[in-house]
Amino acid sequence: MDLNPDTTDASALPQPEAVSPAALIPEDASDHSAQVITATTTTTTTTTTTTVDGTKTTTTATWRSIFNWYWPTSLDLSSQSERDVLELGGITLGPKAELKKVYLSHGSDTAEQPFINTLVLHGPQAGKDEDKIVFCHGFGAGLAFYYKNLMPLMAALPHTTIYAMDWLGMGRSGRPPFPKFQLNGPPETAPAIDFFLDSFEKWRLAQNLDRFVLIGHSMGGYLAALYALRHPERVKRLILASPVGLPEQLAEQENKAVTGHQMPVWLARLWNANYTPQGLMRAVGPLGPRFARGYIDRRFAYLPLSEREALGRYFYHISADIGSGEYALAALLAPGAWAREPLHRKLAQIKTPTTFFYGDHDWMDKSHAEQAAAHMTVPVRIISVPNAGHHLNMDNSEEFNRLLAHELTN
Repeated sequence: MDLNPDTTDASALPQPEAVSPAALIPEDASDHSAQVITATTTTTTTTTTTTVDGTKTTTTATWRSIFNWYWPTSLDLSSQSERDVLELGGITLGPKAELKKVYLSHGSDTAEQPFINTLVLHGPQAGKDEDKIVFCHGFGAGLAFYYKNLMPLMAALPHTTIYAMDWLGMGRSGRPPFPKFQLNGPPETAPAIDFFLDSFEKWRLAQNLDRFVLIGHSMGGYLAALYALRHPERVKRLILASPVGLPEQLAEQENKAVTGHQMPVWLARLWNANYTPQGLMRAVGPLGPRFARGYIDRRFAYLPLSEREALGRYFYHISADIGSGEYALAALLAPGAWAREPLHRKLAQIKTPTTFFYGDHDWMDKSHAEQAAAHMTVPVRIISVPNAGHHLNMDNSEEFNRLLAHELTN
């Protein structure tokens, strides 16, 4: 999802969170809607899973919802929508393309364990010493948003194994309660950061990954950079595609968005109160798919109708799921998409060669990367993708794929 705070698209702005009819529980300013409890109905699907100790089990997944007529989503529909989008990118599941749940705890009872939804693509020439590449999506998105990039990169780098994962609490990964935080005092970002980085590290262990290329887009780029800082021995190359969170907000930029535009007071209040676009889609119930499709149609109007339809369904189902990782919006970013813990000075400690990618009409300003690069001691490259905005990997996928493959082979 595009985090641009200047957009006038209502479906792309933080919006009032839905209150579950099953749990009309009042919340104070220190809580957020991720804690809302829902009643359950049961839809089961059989899934092959992998735990941290490498044990593979077959379990059934239970869809938690209240009234299927009000929220037209389910695990089955969400799973099918993801497969539909992946197939648009030429990805057919099988021995060379695995889609699986990776559980983050030991044991065979996986019913309530957190898990990370993972796609693994094995290159035709991948062997014991193959290179490994990990793709991380941005806020409000999921691994299938890379459907235009994965197979072309595999074709260019046939000796690699590619992993695309959904952050915990996002996409089709598990939805555990997101850490609560106090909005009335100084923000504590550490619990939110740990929520993502600790689960990512457990996922890495479960996948037996030693060193790998780490690619992150938007908020995924922000988290990828933090992971590289925390675990420099694991990341052999860092690719940040239009990452959020680089610049520091100066005193004269108060009440302004990172783009330089004035931040409306009402929007800042909603943002700090942790109202999310996903909450809007849950709040409108059966109208949610229309909101999701409207956003996709406007943001990706250049795509063929069939792709927009498939992407709209996928976007709706991953947005209508139980609120969890979406609450990182206010936990990690202040109103206007300023990072509460900016990367600007932190990147000077990066020990991994780093490449920044930006669209040539990206609302993220590549000058922020240029300023950060001046203080970095590792090799740094900043690449502009022509005819592309913030979703550069989709806006001009052919050129993005070519530039990315070139960067990884040189």
